Amino acid sequence: MKSSVQRALGVLCLCSAIVLSACGGDTGGCTIDIDCSSGKVCKGGACVAPGQCAPGVLSCSDSSQCGAQNICSSGCCTPVSGCATSTDCTDASLPHCNATSHVCEKCASSTQCPSSKVCSSAGRCEAGCAADTDCKVAGKTRCTTGGFCGECKASADCTDAARPICGSGVCFGCGSNADCGGATPVCNPSSKACVVCLDAQNSGGVNPACTGPAKPLCDGNSVCIGCNTTAQCDGGRVCDAGTKTCRTPALASFASSASTLTPSATATLTATLDVATPSGVDVTVSITSGGGSLAAPKITIAAGATSGTVVYTAPGAVDTVALKASFGGVDKTVNLVVSAAPVALDSLTPAAASVLVGATTTLTATLTAQATTSTVIGLVSSAPGTATVPASVTIAAGASTASVTVTGVAANASSATITASYGGVDKTANVTVTAAASSFMVIRVDGGGAALAATAAAVFVEERKFSDGSLVRSVAMPTTVAATGNTALVLTGNSGTEGGLSRSANGKYVTLGGYSMAVGTATPNTTTGTVATRVAGRIDAAGNIDTTTRFGTTQFSAGTIRGVTSSTGAEFWASGSNSGVVYTTLGGTAPVALNTAPPINNRHINIFGGNLYVSQATGVFQGISAVGTGLPTAATTITLLSGFPTASATTISPATFAMLDTDNNGTMDTLYLAHEAVPAVADTLAVEKWTLSGTTWSKSAMVPKLPTGAGASGAIGVTVLVDGGVTRVVATSFESASTVPNRIVTFIDDGSASPAATVLITSASTAGSAVAAFRGLALSPTP
Repeated sequence: MKSSVQRALGVLCLCSAIVLSACGGDTGGCTIDIDCSSGKVCKGGACVAPGQCAPGVLSCSDSSQCGAQNICSSGCCTPVSGCATSTDCTDASLPHCNATSHVCEKCASSTQCPSSKVCSSAGRCEAGCAADTDCKVAGKTRCTTGGFCGECKASADCTDAARPICGSGVCFGCGSNADCGGATPVCNPSSKACVVCLDAQNSGGVNPACTGPAKPLCDGNSVCIGCNTTAQCDGGRVCDAGTKTCRTPALASFASSASTLTPSATATLTATLDVATPSGVDVTVSITSGGGSLAAPKITIAAGATSGTVVYTAPGAVDTVALKASFGGVDKTVNLVVSAAPVALDSLTPAAASVLVGATTTLTATLTAQATTSTVIGLVSSAPGTATVPASVTIAAGASTASVTVTGVAANASSATITASYGGVDKTANVTVTAAASSFMVIRVDGGGAALAATAAAVFVEERKFSDGSLVRSVAMPTTVAATGNTALVLTGNSGTEGGLSRSANGKYVTLGGYSMAVGTATPNTTTGTVATRVAGRIDAAGNIDTTTRFGTTQFSAGTIRGVTSSTGAEFWASGSNSGVVYTTLGGTAPVALNTAPPINNRHINIFGGNLYVSQATGVFQGISAVGTGLPTAATTITLLSGFPTASATTISPATFAMLDTDNNGTMDTLYLAHEAVPAVADTLAVEKWTLSGTTWSKSAMVPKLPTGAGASGAIGVTVLVDGGVTRVVATSFESASTVPNRIVTFIDDGSASPAATVLITSASTAGSAVAAFRGLALSPTP
């Protein structure tokens, strides 16, 4: 049965000749064109010629010719199968009615949607939004660009790994790794999902996506997992067995083999990793402050090792240095101090020594290096009643040794231990004190039976007893002149200022000076050095003589040599009338003048307490002077001891002298001085006693008294023996003239103002003229 539309078209076909011209189609039924023959096509279930409409269907050029509910389609009026307006489109996915085709389709712009809605990217007319709070539909909670609600605004809103990308408000799958970020940076090409890693990419025990230190491999669930061995770690990383993580070895420490160096010394620098490195690594090393140099700017730590080294060389001067090692973003530092070689006390020598009561011996304190500044060495004696030392001794800057003077006090059963201390280091030496000498030595010049005159006289050094002056032995000095070896030693017969005698500081020798010329030669003290060389004589306890030491042709030339002293017998200091103080060594021929400035006219010379002293009666030097400090061997100055006069007088004519340390504190405090000037007071001996108070010397009131009628006498030589607390002074007298016989006298210094002096012996004479004379005195030497 035909529809009402078909029936209406039939009426139209009958009533309009113009329109009905198209109604003549084949009424044969068809479904498709092949059901038709003769080139006809199937239209409306009927076979018609091309360009013709189906039977009962009006032909048309536009829909206005087809009436209501019909449209013109392919030149034929066809009933509406889609829409006339968008209100006819009830499918939300196809909200827009195409005005030409009258087919419901997706919208292309919001103008194709009702005013209350917008066209989404999916072509749907949806409710508009201004903010996320306007989006109420589940799954569409984000107000996207364009003002419509969607799934996402940005890829960060796409939490589903299978659809990680946001586009036009919709989440969709990834296309490449570039689409993935954050914790899931890899795109699975199969699922289009972003994952942590792909197990298919594991290679050599590691996965390129698993770059964190903890988990180098990827499992089948696209999860990075931990390492089992270092072989599974790349880039020089190691597998930490405890945490199953791959990590770079860390710089654990940086150290130096020494924290303090001397200039130009070396130290070994060591860099250490916390674990062995699977491949060799370089630790950068640099000097961040200070000087010096590195053997290389790095420390190479070999594969399989934990540490390596490099050598550092300190600068050549004092400095502070900072060094830095750097590896893996970690810095370690080392600080060094470059300082001068530390100075320490090295020794006190000799380890054992002996000294007589009242005599001195010398120890030597030695540092490990030269002192950079004056260095004070503390000293102490374990038994001050046996032997004493000063409280300290100073080693001068630039020197490494100093002499320590030990004074024998009493011969006790045990020795005294001398301790030197510096910088927490102690060094010791034992000193044995033996009984004081029971005898003394005295020079006797002998005219050979003739009266003493201004000619060369033979010299004898006699040993005599303190008790009565009796002769123990006589040692004759050589009288034969020789160019080498021992040579003659004579003195001017009538010169009272010549013939000083000294015992060496170590007590082993007595020493004297003289002329190398034949006995009887005229005026030795005015001959030049080319005619008569001045010589030093040395005699030991066995009586052995040495006169091999010569003072050359210029020292004391045409002048007087008066005294010679020594510390150990291996060196000599001499005094005389025109050359100042002169130094030389045993057997030497090239002496050194220690002073060229006044006073160069000196009397006698001696060593006490480790210091060199000389007597004078010239210009402003009228007494005893110190020669430099200690025992000088090079140019120095001479300083008059404080308290002695600086202007001459008839009563001042110093000769020899002796000094004591009466309180055993290491400082000479008492001095006995022989004066050649004959006192104006009858029956007195010109031996003065001086004492030290603070730093100033002053003359005491002591005036030794000779027996009544003995006459007043000056003094030439003097020596002192302290034994059992008793101080015995022995002197040789100077009478009214050098040709008058003189005497050896002695007295006990008992503290009184006028100690009684006793004459021990008088020199030989003929017809009132002396044929021999006693000169200098000294304690006898010890073995």
